[in-house]
Amino acid sequence: MSVSASSLSPGIVFIGDSITDCGRTYPTVSDFGQGYAAKCASALREAHPDWRFYNRGIAGQCIGQIYDRWQADCLDLQPSLVSFLAGVNDVDYSYRHENHSFDHPLLARQLEEMFASVRAAGARLVVLEPYAFDGELYKNAYAPRLTWLRQTTRGLAACYADLFLVPDLRPEDTLDGIHPTPDGHARLARQWLGETGERWGERGERWGDGFSEKSLSPDPSRKAL
Repeated sequence: MSVSASSLSPGIVFIGDSITDCGRTYPTVSDFGQGYAAKCASALREAHPDWRFYNRGIAGQCIGQIYDRWQADCLDLQPSLVSFLAGVNDVDYSYRHENHSFDHPLLARQLEEMFASVRAAGARLVVLEPYAFDGELYKNAYAPRLTWLRQTTRGLAACYADLFLVPDLRPEDTLDGIHPTPDGHARLARQWLGETGERWGERGERWGDGFSEKSLSPDPSRKAL
């Protein structure tokens, strides 16, 4: 996985599954959907109208599918910052579909290669912890694999990410224990904007002023660990 140095304006890629997609490809089709990614991009675009924003969430996808399109849907866009949230479909499908395995070493390798490629490209990486509140199902039957996924994501984020976020969501902020309600998406967007704002600069009169072009410019000194 590789990406060339970019002379383009700063770009931010949101990539993941249906939580990020949220109407970008399903059930409607739009450039950014109606979820947290769209709200974050809208807020930042007000402060930086020349910046590039991409939503590359695809509903229903698992880590392996995101891995397969990582070069085209992430690195080839020459991003300055990548925001990643995925994995809960791997847990769900591995229990509900007989032909869908939950291969611990493979998932860990795919996550690490994706995260490391962002760091090697000199871009910033924000990783959101996968979550689920689906009652007894995720508390009991799904718990071992979901726990492993969270621990693995957290451990790899500690090595490669600039920021690791545990979504500040409650069961009542979701439609089904996973997909946020409109208010849930707004809550997640406020958290993303707030914590990235604290990480990359103080807020100005318009949110996003703290994100300077310098703070998100490619850093050739950053290499995969």
